[in-house]
Amino acid sequence: MNRKIGVLLLSLVAVICLSLTACQLGIGTAVTKEQAVQSYIFEQEGQVVKEDFILPNRVGDYRASWSSNNENVVIEKRENDFLAKVSIPEEDQEVVLTLDLRGVTKDFIVRLQAITTYDIADAYSFAQNRSTVYEDFELDTEAYYKGKTATIEWSVPEGVGYIAVEDGVCKVTPSSLNPTVKIQATFTFNDVSVTMTYSFTVSEQMTHLQEVNYWYTNTGVSITMKGYVVEIATAWSSSYANVSLYMVDEDLCCGYYLYRVKCDAANAANLRPGVYVTCEGTTNTNYNGLIETNAGGTLTVDASKTIDLSTTVYALDNDVLAGAPAENYNQSRLVSLTNWTVSEVYKSAPTAGSTSTLFKLTKGGKTVSVAVSKYMEGAYKTAATDAVWNSFVAKYNEVKKGDVVSVKGVLGNYNGPQILPLSADDIVIGGTVGEDDAVVGQKVSKAIAEVNQKLAEIPAVIADGEDYELITEVDGVQVSYTLLGQKETFLLVKEGEVLKLKVCPNVAEI
Repeated sequence: MNRKIGVLLLSLVAVICLSLTACQLGIGTAVTKEQAVQSYIFEQEGQVVKEDFILPNRVGDYRASWSSNNENVVIEKRENDFLAKVSIPEEDQEVVLTLDLRGVTKDFIVRLQAITTYDIADAYSFAQNRSTVYEDFELDTEAYYKGKTATIEWSVPEGVGYIAVEDGVCKVTPSSLNPTVKIQATFTFNDVSVTMTYSFTVSEQMTHLQEVNYWYTNTGVSITMKGYVVEIATAWSSSYANVSLYMVDEDLCCGYYLYRVKCDAANAANLRPGVYVTCEGTTNTNYNGLIETNAGGTLTVDASKTIDLSTTVYALDNDVLAGAPAENYNQSRLVSLTNWTVSEVYKSAPTAGSTSTLFKLTKGGKTVSVAVSKYMEGAYKTAATDAVWNSFVAKYNEVKKGDVVSVKGVLGNYNGPQILPLSADDIVIGGTVGEDDAVVGQKVSKAIAEVNQKLAEIPAVIADGEDYELITEVDGVQVSYTLLGQKETFLLVKEGEVLKLKVCPNVAEI
């Protein structure tokens, strides 16, 4: 055998082997209708079906058709598939569905179950479940599912207060304690009963001042915030669809810092200082003393409503000196301090790209820092190329310890009050500290401390008919009170020159 013939024989052997392997593996071989039918996986096989489901119009390379042996599953041919329309029977049934690939068929079984009380109860939606309720509301007497109706009877579990069921109405006793309560619904269908338990929070409609206090004295809480943009903290990001900003509420009662609140491009296009915004669906957190939203939520902008921010500047002096709540409430809005003394100038100039303290101010034993912030992108950027930031650096070099300074800016907090001016012109050097400036604040601070101590002496649980005398004057500082909660239980009553907090189950008794 010469060499060329040997190579040819080896090539023929290789081709034969490859051909045999291909046959063994089924490569290049068409799938038959029988194989396609047998390999088809029917997802609902043997299962209970309660909703309509879709069937394919092709299995493998073959056009399919479907049929049903039961009128409770009707097969409807559509353009690209089949729809199996399910009707719930009065009794449990098995339905045979037949797949037909041009004469090659296979049967599949699905199960139908009659509707039970459990089905109706599971499908029922109690509108108040896991919500907050402030007032009485009507209770449903029937529940419906797939054409079937169950009756509902409502009850309150033993030991649950604040709610009662009377004549188809849930009677609610509002409470500032925000208790979580439970209510039970008993569903009855075909003489079978099922009881479901739902829960909701009983609260009291808060005044805006209550909402403000609630926001600033708790974390993990949610309120709707409405008002006007003070300044953009971090510009809107198309990648993350969020923005951070400072705002003042519409009553000019407080400020809010919105951290990475969700905002779409259309709303972001209208964001600017002074424009009206609404923030919903986000909770709050405490970041080194600054109360801020915890990201998320939704921000909407009403460009038709604006405000002149120069009218919103709040003189914060007395609140800081007295340690009053407004010192916190006014975070994130424009505030001012007048004639405070520089107690410390930081040794190094502000650093580009960072939040940096310039100097500290003091009066009456209270200290407030003045800083430039990287979270003030709407006004400037802490960068060497930014003219506003450079003017702050120049002002830092000008201020000396012992100077009397007045300042205006956004109130922040970093383990203590911190003012963030919007421009170097908001820092004015010069002035005189009045001898009585700090005295007034110190007197108010003392009065607040005495009132808090007196209120702390009132026990957490108090009996009907008891009363407690309240402080109305401390060293010339007049004190007044407002009931923010439980108005149906507590009264403020003046008896001669004495103001008393009275406790009673019924206002008519006094």
